[in-house]
Amino acid sequence: MKHFRTLAILDFVLGGLELLLAAVWLAMYGAGSYLAPIPELQVLLASVGVLVGALLILLGVLALLAGALLFRGRSLGARILQSVIAAPHLFNVPLGTAFALYSLWVCWVYAERQQRAPLHDPQGLFANEQTAR
Repeated sequence: MKHFRTLAILDFVLGGLELLLAAVWLAMYGAGSYLAPIPELQVLLASVGVLVGALLILLGVLALLAGALLFRGRSLGARILQSVIAAPHLFNVPLGTAFALYSLWVCWVYAERQQRAPLHDPQGLFANEQTAR
């Protein structure tokens, strides 16, 4: 459960940074399109700025949502949403790749291992029952 909490905190941080980057991106391209001398260039800069800014806002909101869902528990929907968020970050070398690989490991390998782990039995009381199956 510790890894899910860590991943949720990383999602909150990443989502906040993506929303901050979206605000800076939109302001930069808004000013750039306003200052462009050619009208066609103004339209192009504004279009690209809005498109990329909207994508960053979408990724930021999805990261915050995935963090909230992971913080509540390790449901299948949260793990799928986290995998969708991790996919674009695979190409963001080196930190995005590390985040994406950690996300995928926590959501699929670690979660499956936790589900298959035997119950804690320090005295070996149920050892015979498990081997009989």
